Amino acid sequence: MRLNRYDRIQNIMLNRIERVTDKFAKEFKGTNPFDKKPVSNDDLLLEYETKGFETFSQIADTQGLDAAVEYRDKMEQLKIRRKL
Repeated sequence: MRLNRYDRIQNIMLNRIERVTDKFAKEFKGTNPFDKKPVSNDDLLLEYETKGFETFSQIADTQGLDAAVEYRDKMEQLKIRRKL
């Protein structure tokens, strides 16, 4: 059975979108996000101290437990460095 015309058009468009997305990802890899300012270490620590568990849980839910543990370790190291 032949594909419907709209299915073929949708496949072509999805393929084009994927190619453009891949090209942008390669071109802008390692650059700052558009219209975003870097967050200072003091602000990161303040958020960690006030909403640390919420942030940890959100990272664990969306990116996995390993990423959440990495976040916690990074914040604890930053806290140690700030006290020195």
